[in-house]
Amino acid sequence: MESRFPQTPTCLEMDRLGDAWPWKCRQALVVRADGWKATEGMMRLCSREDSRSPWRFEPGNLPVMLGKHGLAWGWGIHPLMEEEERRKREGDGKAPAGIFRIRRAFGYAEPEEVPWIRLPYRRITPETLCIDDPASACYNLILDETDAIPDWKSREAMLREDGLYRLGAVIEHNAGPALPGAGSCIFLHRRRGPASPTEGCTALAEKDLERVLRWLLPEARPVLIQMPDGEYERRRAPWSLP
Repeated sequence: MESRFPQTPTCLEMDRLGDAWPWKCRQALVVRADGWKATEGMMRLCSREDSRSPWRFEPGNLPVMLGKHGLAWGWGIHPLMEEEERRKREGDGKAPAGIFRIRRAFGYAEPEEVPWIRLPYRRITPETLCIDDPASACYNLILDETDAIPDWKSREAMLREDGLYRLGAVIEHNAGPALPGAGSCIFLHRRRGPASPTEGCTALAEKDLERVLRWLLPEARPVLIQMPDGEYERRRAPWSLP
């Protein structure tokens, strides 16, 4: 059977939509984990002056919680991974491995209350949903319920009683357009606790999440680079990883 995941060039040349996108990011969140089944890892912040400059790591490791079932190759701006059994699927409880843009932030506060967030910011309201129904035309979109004709059978309300999305950023996994069933609603967000894995997101302590959001600059084209240690080392040189 022909794969539903078409072949893609490397992220150094263009993104999966075929539009030119040089590898010019100047900020990266690097998350490494012990293996595919790891439910936690460490994040490092790294930056560089331009695409030809060496990467510099910020001091300190930031502990992160990953998916309750570990990691699987996601759908980002990295090359297609042939291991179909290790590709992320909707509802698999795995965090995406690969390279993903981070271009949007969100939270419960009014924009004027968080002027230190430089990424484009969306305030979450009681009407804000993320659609996780693969059959919906709005799959993997964040929207206000009043702005769309509901065609979904499942969705995630983003204004939560547990405050999980009080602050966060969108990890652009399976974005533009979304492939049905490849996974949805993947974010950087607050963790529930130091030993509480996620449903597939990457979660940090609130103080660490705030540090990350203060640091990210839209003009630096930030990305999340997330994968097991062994995969990272194998791809460090060919993918020009930090």
